[in-house]
Amino acid sequence: MPIIGLNINKISAERKENAFLGKGLEIKTQPQITDVRETKLEGLSKENIDILSIGFAMSSTFNPDAGSILIEGSILYKSDKKDAILKEWKKAKALPSEDGVIVLNHIFNKASIIGLYLADLLSLPPIISLPRVEPRRDYDKTSQSVTPTQEKKN
Repeated sequence: MPIIGLNINKISAERKENAFLGKGLEIKTQPQITDVRETKLEGLSKENIDILSIGFAMSSTFNPDAGSILIEGSILYKSDKKDAILKEWKKAKALPSEDGVIVLNHIFNKASIIGLYLADLLSLPPIISLPRVEPRRDYDKTSQSVTPTQEKKN
């Protein structure tokens, strides 16, 4: 896997006083690549390994103006296509598609856990949809079975 590690540099979370958390609250969570640069990592054999440091920010906003969560950091990324990735970043401020998918999925996997925890601490709704268990609609009267669903209800 080309991801070597993830560093968190900044965490900011706020719940506004008198925040509206009822029906109609919109939660928007969005990761963003903020920087791509070349760096070196010292290996076990004391030899430097050329890698990329990919800066990111993942923000969650709760509208109308109920609060926000911001997580910033960097991903250490090893690729044989390092020069092509740097060239694409300098040209379009974007990662090549294949690398972008890997990096953004890793950001979602790691930063979402932190964001969920922070939202819970601040009594804000989860930043991503979580599975919910609800009664089956087509159950027979002798069985009170339940099934998980991905529907989000606010």
